[in-house]
Amino acid sequence: MMGLVLRIAVAIVALALVASHVDLAEVRDALLAISPGVVALATAASFASNLVISYRLRVLLAAQGVAARVGQVFAINLAAFFYNLFLPVGGVGIAALRLQRLSAESTRRFTTALTAIVCDRLSAVAALGIVGLACWIVDAHAKPPGGLLVLLGGLSTVALFILPRVVPFRIRRIVREAHAAGGGTWWSAALSPVSHALGSVARFSPAALARILAISVVAQLPATLVFVALAEGLGLPVPVLSMGWVRSVVVVLTLLPISIGGAGVREGVLVVALHPFGVPVADALAFSLLVFATTIVAPGVVGGVLEGLTWLRGGPRTPQSWPTAASAAERIDGCQRASSATTLPRCRFTAPRDGGSLPRRATRVRAQPGVPGAPMSDEHATRTAANAVAFDAAYYDSNYPDYAAQNPSWKLDCYLRVLSRHLPPDRPADVLDIGCGPAAWLGHLARHTRWRLAGTDLSEWAIAENRVQLPAVDFRVGSATDEPCAIGSLDAVTACDVLEHVPERDAAAAAIARMLRPGGYFLLVVPVYDGLSGPIIRRLDRDPTHVHKLARAEWLAWMERDFAIVEWWGIVRYLLPGRLYLHFPTRLGRAHTPAILVLGRR
Repeated sequence: MMGLVLRIAVAIVALALVASHVDLAEVRDALLAISPGVVALATAASFASNLVISYRLRVLLAAQGVAARVGQVFAINLAAFFYNLFLPVGGVGIAALRLQRLSAESTRRFTTALTAIVCDRLSAVAALGIVGLACWIVDAHAKPPGGLLVLLGGLSTVALFILPRVVPFRIRRIVREAHAAGGGTWWSAALSPVSHALGSVARFSPAALARILAISVVAQLPATLVFVALAEGLGLPVPVLSMGWVRSVVVVLTLLPISIGGAGVREGVLVVALHPFGVPVADALAFSLLVFATTIVAPGVVGGVLEGLTWLRGGPRTPQSWPTAASAAERIDGCQRASSATTLPRCRFTAPRDGGSLPRRATRVRAQPGVPGAPMSDEHATRTAANAVAFDAAYYDSNYPDYAAQNPSWKLDCYLRVLSRHLPPDRPADVLDIGCGPAAWLGHLARHTRWRLAGTDLSEWAIAENRVQLPAVDFRVGSATDEPCAIGSLDAVTACDVLEHVPERDAAAAAIARMLRPGGYFLLVVPVYDGLSGPIIRRLDRDPTHVHKLARAEWLAWMERDFAIVEWWGIVRYLLPGRLYLHFPTRLGRAHTPAILVLGRR
């Protein structure tokens, strides 16, 4: 949140600084003087560049065995521009929406989309460096030395295409393990982009990477034409070769996460870069506004129209992972046969490396309401069985059709950062997720940590699906009041949007506390129905299985009965049109957010 505020502040200060050195009437006159035909040509060149970029992303997906049409990817890119017009997300937001639209519910599809987008961004920056440096070398005019440093920085991303081929596997493994072991630390955060970039590039052959770089260079040609056409239309005395390296410098700097969509940075850099050519500040600012209009606003407007047409047709479609009724029944039947072969599934907590196991309970205990640890009554068993039937594929299709969109990586990263700050860094932690559902959270943990993981859920359908998708994680059918693991054996238990469904939340808290080691942590995420957002959340909440629609004070008081609260956050979250999920934690306005995250210690 603070980073977003700083980026907005940088944009405002930079724009104010530029505006203070120019007569805005002169800027207006320059904009009115340019020919509409020139603006139309520049806009067409901008769309041509985006079309080539869409083809590049399609090639990246196809190299990983995922088919996608160029038109489909082009529409996704335009939709990302549209949301970027009114949401303060910048380039990160564009990448996030592209990832969300390209990825479906399965882990493999998500990984494929993430890999494609990372390589897409790397190849774009590398091509900017290549084209810009070539123009810089050939251009005989005087050039600012700082521009060369920027171009060399862009060109340095080419090294990321080479490193996975020349760096020994042992060193790459050390970097990967250091990143995983240091979750939540500053040095892990620094290693994260390098680790992801190297891992993504390593998936492609040298021939595929060379082809992707070639396409990226081709995409720079119509994009450079945008700058050249607008400069000619304004009568700027800047040669074509000079405009080639100026554009590369401007785009590389606007990609840095220091502003919102490059606002302020774009204007300031153009004023400085065009000054040696005798371009007045007013003309440079007018040029910058035209570049913004043709490369961002125009694609965004078209993306908005396409989004509107899509929603009129019933909303965006993405591949669904929910199986047919027949396949779901077959997997559940297999799950039941496996469970009947032994009294209690073994709680393995298998890790990707140095596995091991925890002591398990000899019997399964279900607690009655208000009587922690007592055997489950017939009435309770009937209600539990009814709940188990409710949480099937039809339940998710009816109540959470956008389940994947509502669980993006940035949301799960937020939970992971909170938990990682407190779990032991010197060994893999033992973590149980209750009410795991289709296991988006556990899948994220399996990809980004070396923790030993397990999950329980009432839904036999979800558990059967999870065992196929995440075979390294120990899954079992069970309620929140069960104790599938030995007393004092866990480092953490998580319940993300679960306990509002559980009638016996006191019994669940008692079971969680018993399974935790002394000093173990319980991570709770629940919707809340008070504060300024309360009336809206009550109206939007249509899930009939939400049995606890409580205020945040009630959840905090309940948490304090069995745990010492270490930290708690308000969460602003909402699924926007276009399946773009807004999610950010805050302490400043946590009294009025629609959800809360609470971390308690036993």
